Amino acid sequence: MEKRLQSQLLFATAPYPQSQEPNWMNREEAIRLLEFHCQPGPSSFVGSLRPFSGLQEGSYQEVMAALRVLAPEFREKTIDREVICQLWFICHTSRAWGLDPDGMLQRNKLLSPQETAILEQWISSISWAVLNLLEGGGIETAFEEPRLGQ
Repeated sequence: MEKRLQSQLLFATAPYPQSQEPNWMNREEAIRLLEFHCQPGPSSFVGSLRPFSGLQEGSYQEVMAALRVLAPEFREKTIDREVICQLWFICHTSRAWGLDPDGMLQRNKLLSPQETAILEQWISSISWAVLNLLEGGGIETAFEEPRLGQ
């Protein structure tokens, strides 16, 4: 168990791959995938936190892949509110439930310090990518590792 968590922490702290957008997903599929990760259920990003069923690395990877597919839309003058709402919901709810000292996962001591660090890195990576894309930054910048203090 400890070795698996170390592996997840290493993945969580590594930059998201700089490859091209996933060729297995189009815009509509990316939006549906973000919707899925906002819903209840043990395999969705937010759903796995309540009730807590463990951190799902695959869910994090899917959120980042969907964001990469949708990244070109952030260059447009208008952005789909639904996309922004889903990304904001994932970050806000995960932070409130999993990282806040009064959130249910911290208050009930359901996350180890390592798991807390992994979840914090995942949320930071998603937030960093969205912020950079909204500011007009390039995809390379958006998907690089957020630096401490930013």
